Amino acid sequence: KRVAKALRFRKAKERYGYTKNQYNNFGWARGNEILSAGQNKDFTSKFAQATKGLADFPKTPNGDYMIAVGEIYGETEGVNDIIVYAKGTISNPVITRVVKIDLDNETTLTVARGELRYFEHELQNDRTRILEAVGELFTFYNSDDYKV
Repeated sequence: KRVAKALRFRKAKERYGYTKNQYNNFGWARGNEILSAGQNKDFTSKFAQATKGLADFPKTPNGDYMIAVGEIYGETEGVNDIIVYAKGTISNPVITRVVKIDLDNETTLTVARGELRYFEHELQNDRTRILEAVGELFTFYNSDDYKV
């Protein structure tokens, strides 16, 4: 498992030029293709707005922004079916978790994102219980599973 993590880091370093610290903080999501280029661009833009106070995004009990993102310049542009959990600064963002929601309709996604926010607060970041509560429509990716 440790070798697999090191290999993924090496590939991300070669492709994106990440340092080990950058990879562990935010690059793991892009380097492992959890976020596409368009989704990453959407996240970066919205995270900058959040940290500057220009946009209001929900937060988890431990202070992570829950930023809904979608593809930019892609087939599903405007469908925000991914939640990126992040904290830090514009120059040093830290992505702690990414949640993909298996829906493609913005109306139903709004309801699903609301459920996820509710269970984040009710279950205080207990990943296993949150996953049980929200069901199979959600796929969780946690930074600890990818860090080297």
